[in-house]
Amino acid sequence: MTGIYGAFDPEKVAREWRAGFHGVEISCLRSQKDADLAFSFARDCEMGAGVHFPLVRDSHPAVGLHPPLTSNDARERRAGFDAIARELEMADRYGARYLVVHYPKPAILKAGADWSDWRFVSDREAIDERATSLSQQEDLSYAAFETLTEIARGSGVRVVIEHDILCPLHYGTAGGQGLLFRLLKSHPSLGFCVDLGRLHLQEVTDSGFDAVKLLKRALTYVTNVHVWTVKAGTNKLGGHIPVHPDLRKEDGWGDIDGFLRTLSALDTGYVMFEHRADLVTPERLDETYAWIASMLAGDRPTGDR
Repeated sequence: MTGIYGAFDPEKVAREWRAGFHGVEISCLRSQKDADLAFSFARDCEMGAGVHFPLVRDSHPAVGLHPPLTSNDARERRAGFDAIARELEMADRYGARYLVVHYPKPAILKAGADWSDWRFVSDREAIDERATSLSQQEDLSYAAFETLTEIARGSGVRVVIEHDILCPLHYGTAGGQGLLFRLLKSHPSLGFCVDLGRLHLQEVTDSGFDAVKLLKRALTYVTNVHVWTVKAGTNKLGGHIPVHPDLRKEDGWGDIDGFLRTLSALDTGYVMFEHRADLVTPERLDETYAWIASMLAGDRPTGDR
């Protein structure tokens, strides 16, 4: 899959589309008219489509780009779930297959780690882990997942949880399974999206986080994969660089090789290139797509490290 983000540009989609692609993920469009055009284009081209909240940017001013599903403020949570319900209704009307929302929101930042390479739209997007507790997060998280399950019941659109920044209470330690996996296990109707660029950034930031270990634990639940990379220390310059076998872990890039080998065990799922294709040549983009297809198929070309 490729993405339609910001403005609907059929020429951009055509440049990024390749044989074997099956759909588009649509997000943060400028207007409802752009949404109409994007879905009409997808239908005409027989493309499947998914939505990443929000479909139209600024359509939920009280919520912003990420519904605060686990905020301490009940009014904020209620506004977030109301916005998701409206997005689901709209996505269903357009014939979208899924709706992606981030969890946890606000993100919980591990104390003592350097989060300076991360971008946040507002101060409400993240809190220090010392401002909450495991029991509070468990209560808020289970309530959020229950509400999302109920909101989506009867809809033709699947709600997909995309992990945001995770702290030890989510991914677990040697002595515990982790809240995230318990939530996914107990709410099987919800999908789960892994974001390879964010996994890399978290590994760089949080010395206790092991992305491959998380992928192995989560593999049963993964329905969607967002593919992009970034060099450590440069994320605030924009990020979302197309992955490529030349961009190696030892040079500060994400361990895409390791991530994809783990994900090659997936039976099915939506693989979405959440990158800025305009940053590379068409030839290099072809190499990116061929490499990803090969890795997800479990191939290991001669000379590959």
